[in-house]
Amino acid sequence: MRTRQRTSTIHFEQLQRWTTRSGRCTNCQKHRKRSTRIWATLNPFNVNSRGVPKSREEVIADLDRQLKEWHAKPFVCATCEQSIPLPCGVESAEV
Repeated sequence: MRTRQRTSTIHFEQLQRWTTRSGRCTNCQKHRKRSTRIWATLNPFNVNSRGVPKSREEVIADLDRQLKEWHAKPFVCATCEQSIPLPCGVESAEV
């Protein structure tokens, strides 16, 4: 008789950060508000440059760095972002 091989699921802790930004769109000049959520998990595959799994503090620092990059980009509302033609080879725009 054959036995089924069981699948095990491992749940990794998810760390997330939210931020909101408001201002005038650089294309249409309308006052808009945008929000974003970025997240990462604490798992053994999320490694730093030394090849060691990242600690909670390193993951949080990485998320904060990504939020700073998002805030540094020119402010474009969602409507204008969808209507901007993408360069060749790019499938979707990052929010």
